[in-house]
Formats: sequence, C-alpha cells, structure tokens
Amino acid sequence: MEMNNILKSKIKLCFILLSVVLIALSGIFFVKYINEKNYSKRDKFITAIDINEIKVKKNIDVSNINDDDKFYFYVKKDNMNIIKLIGVRGKFGFTEDNYYANNFSYTNLYLWGDEDNILNKNLKITASNSQGNVIDIVDGFKIKKEGHAPEPSARENTTSTAVEQLNIKLSAEGTWKLSVYIDNNLIGEINIDVKKENADDFNKNIVRPSPL
Repeated sequence: MEMNNILKSKIKLCFILLSVVLIALSGIFFVKYINEKNYSKRDKFITAIDINEIKVKKNIDVSNINDDDKFYFYVKKDNMNIIKLIGVRGKFGFTEDNYYANNFSYTNLYLWGDEDNILNKNLKITASNSQGNVIDIVDGFKIKKEGHAPEPSARENTTSTAVEQLNIKLSAEGTWKLSVYIDNNLIGEINIDVKKENADDFNKNIVRPSPL
C-alpha cells in the first residue's frame, strides 16, 4: 500500500512538472509569434516609407521635366508626410496651390537661404495679373519663424530656413504672378492659376486650415 502511494505521488509530480514545461514552452512560442508579427508589421511600415520615398523622387523628376512653368516640388514634414509645394526650389515654396477668386487661401510659405539674409528681414509679396491689377499680399512683414522641412532627395542645402503662415485672397480668376521679395530684393516669381469663384461655396470667406 505504501509503495502504491509513493508511486502515485511520483506520477502526480511528473504530471505537474510536465504541465509546467508545456505551459513554459507555450509561452515561449507565443512570445516568439508576437515578436515575429510585430517585426513583420515594422518591415511593412519601413517598406511603405521606402516606396513613398521612391514615388516622391519620381514625382520630383517628372515635375522638373513637365511642370517647369508651375515649379512643383516636394518636402518632408516627417517620414509619413510629404508636402507638395509650388515655388522656386532652393528659394521659396507655397503649400497651397488651389486658389479661388475672392476666397481666402491659408498657406505656409517656406524659405530657403542663409539665416542672416532671411530671419528678421522684411517679407513682401505682390500679385499682379494681365488686367493690370496689383495687390500687396504681404508688405513690411518680418520673417520670424524658423522652419525645417528637407526635400526627400539626397542633395545638399535642401532644408528650409524659415516658414511663415499667410492668407492670400485674389480678386479675379485667371493667371496671377506672385513676386516674393526679402528686404525689397526680388528672390523669385511664380504664376498661379486662380479659379472662378463658386457662389454656392458657403465656406468661401472662411480661412481653411493650414496643410501643416
């Protein structure tokens, strides 16, 4: 009888030890599975970023060839946000390229160059059209905000020096020329297309949020 009790105790102990080992192995395999799943997600995330980088570089090349008159190029806010600008690469770029007559457009203006020649200097932007209309969009405005957004291409001096938020409102549809000055020195000009005012647009006089 005593031998039977000892045998039963040993069997019970072996069963407990086996259960503990199985639970431990299950935990190890579960952790391994979770880690592999997380790494897979991370790899897909990184791959998506790489694909975006490739797409953006292709877009930059295409814009240089096909859209010289509009001067489109791109900057990176971070790894997941690519911003399209209209302007002159290496000098300035606006984030908003959709303009409607008598509508406010809220845009960010990025500026490139030496800090001493940009920060705390006077910014002036004028708009003119073929009908002889001239509008001072900005005049006597001091550039204060530093802003750093690199172009997603491996080239030197592609990180912006400053960024300013502006409201632009033009009075008529058609092509307008924007001229950008710093301390009364012209740094560049671009042509923008202003679309016809939409009378049914109830938001036409509401400033739209900045893309950034």
